[in-house]
Amino acid sequence: MKWTYDICKEIAKKYNFRSDFKYNDTCAYDKCIRKGWLEDVCSHMEYKTNHKPIGYWTKEKCQEIALKYKSRTDFQKNSNQAYTHSMENGWLNDVCSRMEYKHKPNRYWTKERCQEIAFKYKTRGDFKKFDNSVYAISLNNKWLNDICSHMEYKNSYWDYEKCKKESLKYQTKTKFQKNSRGAYEFSRKNGFLNEICSHMKITGNKYFRCIYVFEFDNNHAYVGLTYNLNVRKLGHLRKGSVYKYMKNSNSKYILKQLTNYIDIDLAQKLENEYFEKYKNNGWIMLNKLKTGGVGGSEIIWSKEKCKIEALKYKHRNDFRKNSSGAYNSTRLNNWLDELCSHMIVNIKWKNRKKWKNLNQ
Repeated sequence: MKWTYDICKEIAKKYNFRSDFKYNDTCAYDKCIRKGWLEDVCSHMEYKTNHKPIGYWTKEKCQEIALKYKSRTDFQKNSNQAYTHSMENGWLNDVCSRMEYKHKPNRYWTKERCQEIAFKYKTRGDFKKFDNSVYAISLNNKWLNDICSHMEYKNSYWDYEKCKKESLKYQTKTKFQKNSRGAYEFSRKNGFLNEICSHMKITGNKYFRCIYVFEFDNNHAYVGLTYNLNVRKLGHLRKGSVYKYMKNSNSKYILKQLTNYIDIDLAQKLENEYFEKYKNNGWIMLNKLKTGGVGGSEIIWSKEKCKIEALKYKHRNDFRKNSSGAYNSTRLNNWLDELCSHMIVNIKWKNRKKWKNLNQ
């Protein structure tokens, strides 16, 4: 069929909207576009409400539409074209001047305001489900135990007494967490973990080390640092300079813990100081390597390095996204509030699940 102007115009008369013409008679529609006939053959057609002619969206028209809505979110959702034209032309603040802000300004959510919201709920699960943003802010600021003290434990086997009894089976928090995660997490979330674990031995981790010394009865010594003194002792008794010396000399030793488990940076400095102290007091040192090292699990993100890294960012979310190693070290060592104190608090919780994982 030959698509002449007259034929295309006749076909176009069947439709009231260009979209219907295009959908039902595509060949004729495309011919009109190629030949430049479209405006003529469609002159009788109406514009659908979502396809306004050029110049339709004036500032006054956008303002008229905006008056129907109480928030920018509702305006954008229900009248996207008016919202988009207002934004593109720089009118948005003017046409939305009477609207309420759906998101509260920075620093709005104080502990007292979060407490008011928390009082609406009987369980933490309901609090988290129905007011997730306020819950996340409370969790991030470590207010949950205080503002949720009135709440009930929902469908939980564990209570304080059961957790206390369970904790007595273990000598360290690590074993407690590994072997009875339900009791451990319940105790942590409800703020009595440290209390029921007070009988446990304190051990370090890759960020916290203690200084120790092997003193032999013939004036030989070995100074080192470790995250777990018992584990390190077993290692020395199996191989290394301490093992070789014991095997060759049959000397008796005393193992002393010289410090508590302290920040890795400080521990590295103190190890060298104790080494020099023993050496200056006439002890023959068995150390083969230079002190201050941390072995195979050498720390990349010390507190000082995390601090330097954190200063690059204005928001915790940017810190987490762009430097996850430093952020995770900061979070695990409870340095977040201190090292992020210069940052701006962002309470626009666009992805609630993501915010839940960041602050856990």
